[in-house]
Amino acid sequence: MAQAFSTNKSADSEVWLWHKHLGHLSFGYLKKLLPKLFIKLSNSDFKCEVCELTKSHRVPFQMNKNLTPFMVIYSDVWGPANNVSLNDKWWFISFIDDHTRVTWICLMKSKSEVGSLFKQFHKMIATISLYYTGST
Repeated sequence: MAQAFSTNKSADSEVWLWHKHLGHLSFGYLKKLLPKLFIKLSNSDFKCEVCELTKSHRVPFQMNKNLTPFMVIYSDVWGPANNVSLNDKWWFISFIDDHTRVTWICLMKSKSEVGSLFKQFHKMIATISLYYTGST
């Protein structure tokens, strides 16, 4: 593959050309892939501004983990499914507790059942959380 390079280009410009053509592959990997390009060059001779900018780091995201169950519950409605269930259910709703990651999945015949299922779920969680916290 190294023979395919034209001799009128400098090795420097060919390294840059392959670096860009291979999606800004690191110069270390490029040297392993095409060692004949780096005969008189070192991979530390090259610094790509685009690569440096894309590798900049952000401040870590603060996870606000809930300390008690049922403080935050995520919900998702999905459907209609391609195949109907045995009970003619086409839609799904999931409830996920942020603290415990316990997941409840309910099947629905139509999307209009979401409101009543949410009310049932809320009542169940209220009962469970009273038991969990010891409140009466």
